[in-house]
Amino acid sequence: MSAFADLARFYDAVYANKDYAAEAAYVARLLGAHGHDPRSLLELGAGTGRLAVELARGGFRVLGIDASSEMVERANGHQRLLDMEEISFLTADATRFRAEQRFDAVIACFHVLNYMATPQALAATFATAAAHLEPGGLFLFDSWHGPAVRAQGPETRVRDLVVEGASVVRIAEPHHDPARQTVDVRYRFFIQSPPTKAWELIEETHHLRYLFREDVATACRDAGFELVREEAWLSGAPLDDQTWGACYVARRT
Repeated sequence: MSAFADLARFYDAVYANKDYAAEAAYVARLLGAHGHDPRSLLELGAGTGRLAVELARGGFRVLGIDASSEMVERANGHQRLLDMEEISFLTADATRFRAEQRFDAVIACFHVLNYMATPQALAATFATAAAHLEPGGLFLFDSWHGPAVRAQGPETRVRDLVVEGASVVRIAEPHHDPARQTVDVRYRFFIQSPPTKAWELIEETHHLRYLFREDVATACRDAGFELVREEAWLSGAPLDDQTWGACYVARRT
């Protein structure tokens, strides 16, 4: 079973306050600073498609893939509702996907690469990005930043939500394994749907591997990329042990 198989229906509610428009503008700005007006994008781990929607509003054409068919179903629902021809979505594994076209840039946002939880899976995903770019094409991605994860440690988080009229309590409980550079996040969703007073429980555990700069540099080198930018996601500040979200831009050589 893929990550988000059971939790896809809660995803947009959990991230309802996420400023996708601002994040799309940030991605566009970084790509524009290092590319020659890139217009076509391949998005790895497109989720429910909300970033792709905002990128399309900014003039990009986006093909989004995700390993979760449930997430892709919701992304295609957004596409149909908005009637946007500039975006499309497929269920596919980022470690193996190959399209019969190339793109100006490839992106993988919202710690998609951390779900590639072995060095081999990470290398295969970089190979996917490289296979869809001409020399000079860009790969923009973010990651949990290893020094910050080690310094701060992941914390248990609890959220109260209302989803389609149901009361939902989300508990995200991490288990950190520094020796393996991994975090297993156990998600528990307690759902009370009217008129019943009974609670339903849905659980998933997501296995993630955070990255250090050395991991990123090695993956770039092995796949034929030059790392051209590294900074804190959205703020653009230098990376340090207080920066949980790192953003990188690599150029295909």
